[in-house]
Amino acid sequence: MMKSIVLLATICACCGATPPAKSAEECNWNCNAPWTKTDIALQGTLAGLQIVDWAQTRWFIKHPDYLGPGRHTTESNPFLGENPSVGKVNNFIAASIIGHAVISHYLPSDYRTVWQGLWIVIEFDAVNHNRMAGVKLSF
Repeated sequence: MMKSIVLLATICACCGATPPAKSAEECNWNCNAPWTKTDIALQGTLAGLQIVDWAQTRWFIKHPDYLGPGRHTTESNPFLGENPSVGKVNNFIAASIIGHAVISHYLPSDYRTVWQGLWIVIEFDAVNHNRMAGVKLSF
């Protein structure tokens, strides 16, 4: 647990470090594009969906036979594997939330919106699929 906290603190500290500002002639990528209210709303929506997915996944792990005896189901996220531990899920999804925010920060504004929108659709689909399957929330 302590290693996870140290890793999280290190990542957060690194996220605050931005590259030096470049002149308009030198800039050809992000150029420290400020976040708009839309960017903030999209990132907040994505993080919210990731947290709901996290809670659903934790519940799912704790109730593997919720569909009934002999009807064991598995996790569909290939990065987590079919039967991840709660610890693995905690670490992966926490890193995912931070990672998405870091990538969003360094993308140019137009790409940022597409990136956030794409992942909102993916996360919404996962959360909705879980909800329709009867998966509840657990922390």
